[in-house]
Amino acid sequence: MKKNKLCVLVLLFGFTINSLFSLSVPNLTNPIVDNANLISDGVEINLNNQLMDLSDSTGTQLAVLTIPSLEGEVLESYSMKVADSWKLGTAEKDNGVLLLIALEERSIRIEVGYGLEGILTDTKCGLIIRNVIAPEFRNGNYQAGIVNAINNIVGLVKNDETLVSKRVLSDSSGMDPGGFIFAGIALLYGFIFVMAIISSRKRGPRTGSSGSRPYVHHIPRNFPSGGRTFSGGGGGFGGGGASGGW
Repeated sequence: MKKNKLCVLVLLFGFTINSLFSLSVPNLTNPIVDNANLISDGVEINLNNQLMDLSDSTGTQLAVLTIPSLEGEVLESYSMKVADSWKLGTAEKDNGVLLLIALEERSIRIEVGYGLEGILTDTKCGLIIRNVIAPEFRNGNYQAGIVNAINNIVGLVKNDETLVSKRVLSDSSGMDPGGFIFAGIALLYGFIFVMAIISSRKRGPRTGSSGSRPYVHHIPRNFPSGGRTFSGGGGGFGGGGASGGW
């Protein structure tokens, strides 16, 4: 009996430590939150304006978050945590998209709101990661990879094929077996963590923010975009999208 109690205490202690040192979600100040400093100031201002225009004209909200490291977090779990916090898209259409890039882990995630899952399918998101972002990132061209990814996502959302790469418009028949294996593993992990998040929602939200670890790697940049503000509109996410790396 004492041994069982000890095991329970050890497990509770582990969960408590994990909660205390979990990676915090940064504030959504603009569509581009470049905490890993991968984008130049001028390009970041232009992208912010482009994505604010997209939000104003279509209601679709696309945000990009770059971070120096996941700091022990699981990519899909943290991505859903950010999506739940930022609530991109409208509550009526759930038309939000999050592009998350973790530099140290060389990991990429596209998280898609419920309302866009028919347009930004898991396959299309996977093609954007593998064929648009990853090749540029492998050459150290982070800014180009992000800009091209945004153009492809916007092109699919607006049904403008002139913005979409031919390697994204094509089907996934050319995927190598390793790609299928990676996609399957990513899907499994994503499902597990989405179910865990849904379960935690049912138990009710936690209050207070003292348990989150603040960023200490950078000084956040906040570029004003003509006096406009950007915040989520209440959109929901269910784990649609894709993960990958470079």
